Amino acid sequence: MPTVTWKEASLCPKCETQGVEVKTIPIPYRVGARGHIMICPNIERCNWGKEKIRWIIQVNPNGTIPVQQPGPKQYPDLPKITEEDLERRLKDIEDAPLQGGEVNNPFTQGNL
Repeated sequence: MPTVTWKEASLCPKCETQGVEVKTIPIPYRVGARGHIMICPNIERCNWGKEKIRWIIQVNPNGTIPVQQPGPKQYPDLPKITEEDLERRLKDIEDAPLQGGEVNNPFTQGNL
């Protein structure tokens, strides 16, 4: 497995400024491995909205740092919704007849 140096791994992925370690955590799926949470000190250039850029460096028990491997996305992409679809859905909600505020619960009606 290819590895990198601490200096390479601790560079900000956006601006390549040397990152600052803010916390160390255990890596649950790798016995003895540690995760070092890093932030970019370059706040003016590197931020996502109000959030600072953060990344985790995995350090294995033998001191090696594996190269980050791109993998599949954890969650599928959200479906594309057009403005017309959204307006239609909101109109359907507004036009729906109002019913009583309670919902029938099958577990409270002796249907256990």
